[in-house]
Amino acid sequence: MRKNFLTTVMGLLIAVSSFAYSGGNGSEMFPYLISSKADMQELAKNVSGGQKYAGIYFKLTRDLTGAEDTITSPIANFSGNFNGNGHEIALKIGYSSTIAGLFGTINGATIKNLGVSGSVISDPISDNSIYVGGICGFAINSEISNCYNTGNISSSSRYGRNAYSGGICGYMSNATVTIIENCYNTGVVSASTASSTSAGAYSGGICGGATSSTDHVIKSCYNIGNISAKYASSIKTTTYSGGICGYNASIQNCFVGNCQLNNTEDAVRSRIGRVGGSTSYGTYTNNYVYGMLILNGNAIASSDGNSKDGKDCITENLQDQAWLTTNLSWDFENNWIMPEEGGFPVLRSEGTSQPPLPATVTVTTGSNDNELGTTLGDGTYDRNASVILYAIPAANNVFTTWSDENTDNPRTLTATSDTTLTANFAACDNSALLEQIETLKADTVQLNTQITDLQDKLDECNILSGNEELRSASAISVYPNPTTGIVYLNAVSRIKVYDQQGTLLQEKTGDNVNLSSYASGIYLLQVDNEWVKVIKI
Repeated sequence: MRKNFLTTVMGLLIAVSSFAYSGGNGSEMFPYLISSKADMQELAKNVSGGQKYAGIYFKLTRDLTGAEDTITSPIANFSGNFNGNGHEIALKIGYSSTIAGLFGTINGATIKNLGVSGSVISDPISDNSIYVGGICGFAINSEISNCYNTGNISSSSRYGRNAYSGGICGYMSNATVTIIENCYNTGVVSASTASSTSAGAYSGGICGGATSSTDHVIKSCYNIGNISAKYASSIKTTTYSGGICGYNASIQNCFVGNCQLNNTEDAVRSRIGRVGGSTSYGTYTNNYVYGMLILNGNAIASSDGNSKDGKDCITENLQDQAWLTTNLSWDFENNWIMPEEGGFPVLRSEGTSQPPLPATVTVTTGSNDNELGTTLGDGTYDRNASVILYAIPAANNVFTTWSDENTDNPRTLTATSDTTLTANFAACDNSALLEQIETLKADTVQLNTQITDLQDKLDECNILSGNEELRSASAISVYPNPTTGIVYLNAVSRIKVYDQQGTLLQEKTGDNVNLSSYASGIYLLQVDNEWVKVIKI
């Protein structure tokens, strides 16, 4: 009886251990279910107790945004897999934490499909550096994808240490790459430091900064929140601000919308950029920025998508699915969706009410002027079908480019979404070509005269030197001469072609020879046993 009792108790303990939180057992198939603030507090307590949850899975089952659900302290050091499942968590984290966000530090973790709102404000009495972000403060060897922040993010270092603030992540560290992908920020992000010339303030819409020894990656993200970095005392410190990242990291296929960037005492903009503040490790690749973005009080222009200031565009581009797909290669089938009311894209994972993608898409083409040319290929196609478009110029006109600056004609388009393209045509002005032809004709007459004079002198020289076999072969008729390509003979002959250095170029039997592949110059034709000089123009 005692043995059966112990067996029953152990079974109950195992059951409780396997199904903690609001359900699940932590496996990928049956993740721990997080459905309340109490579940989040339990997770934070267990992590603080040393359980980092490496290889363990969690899934959020509802928004935690009410006053009773707001999270007020970070989950300190997390190494598991957290799927927000398209839900949002409200934060009100402040003042006491040097590493702050929904998660303080993530190490080898995966965070996805999660939104945060509210505020994360860190102004501790500490001589440690400060790391603050919406999703996490400090990231090591982790992946953050399909996440967003709408809250206020702020870090302030009082005692001569660095301060890092990012809408998604405060700082990416260590020698193993952290990747942030398909994320966005609309919140205000700020960082400040004081009391030391060696400290720095780093702020960015997605990430505040990254280590200088690893190529951390931020791709397919955007920011429309205001960004600032400043020193808060009379001692001038180093400040870095970027629309996407303040310092370091490789930034790819991202955009920055209409917002303001400010960086204290950086008049020459050495540490502020519309995309990235500065980088000693990492690259900028194909990033776009709203052309009138205010940077240290002024709007600047840039045409280089691979620079820290990105390439100019307009707001309408950044709110257009076709433009984002074509120019930034964003995935609107799996990651992004355009809201029905218009505006900037949102994540497809946000909630469950987004309509499914339609099975077909419409491709519409047109001409900038129907008298100059027409198009062919528009219609309704299955999504992701390969479509061939044609731009057909009218007589005496030419095709120049499509409205998206593509110059292929015909061009192949993958129909991922409704697309409208205009073919641009221009009248063909042939007056300049005709003028060039007349000039060439005049030059040809002059050249023929010079060739005849030179040939006479060469024949005379060959007779005097005894090399009569090199005389013009009067019995052989060659035309046209000069030629642009094919030379014809008046009889079928054995023909050898030599250059002026005596190199045999080709040999054949026939009544013509093709010189079109050779450079302009003088060539010797040995026709049977006679020689003829031909000018290739």
